[in-house]
Amino acid sequence: MAAALSLGLSLSAVPASAAPATPSSVAAAGELVLPAAPRAVPRATQILNAGASGFLWAQEGDDRLLWTSYATGATTALEQRLPAPVEYDIDSGYFHEAASFHPGWYGDGSDTVALYSQEDSQVTLLKGDGTSGGAVVVPVPEGHTYQGTFGAASSPTGPTSAGTTPGRAPAGPWTASAAPSPTPTTSSASTSCRPASPPPR
Repeated sequence: MAAALSLGLSLSAVPASAAPATPSSVAAAGELVLPAAPRAVPRATQILNAGASGFLWAQEGDDRLLWTSYATGATTALEQRLPAPVEYDIDSGYFHEAASFHPGWYGDGSDTVALYSQEDSQVTLLKGDGTSGGAVVVPVPEGHTYQGTFGAASSPTGPTSAGTTPGRAPAGPWTASAAPSPTPTTSSASTSCRPASPPPR
């Protein structure tokens, strides 16, 4: 019974030193300000690409692109970062700042990670975290917009799969298969671009 009575004390009976006086917790006389509780919801995470050996992701409060290996569980930050940290509103359930939700923007369905640079008008293709093997740069032709990078396939170096040479595009949609050297490659990705506006009729 004594324990129940001690819990029934009013908040005004709690000494003023119960809460530290910081600029954000200064309260009117007779009030007790309690610090905010830890967040009970995990940080929001975006899975950007999942391949055979790992996946690319970004997390709330961070602007890094992260690659995690399935085999080891090791996570490596890529050199390229997002323009701003990922921001997620737990009350509304929406992202305020986020990596692109466009399918294939960072690659899709393989260990090929695509990093598009609008300033340079090119897409850099990496294998996973980029530490094993070199990068391949695919230019986006003038007047076209980057649409995504999809899958992985075996293809020799040479003309793109649309039958054009790199840097030149047909009038309609095209796909470029990139390879790092003039020798056949065992893993290349298809990077898709389309004209920025429809051609006049």
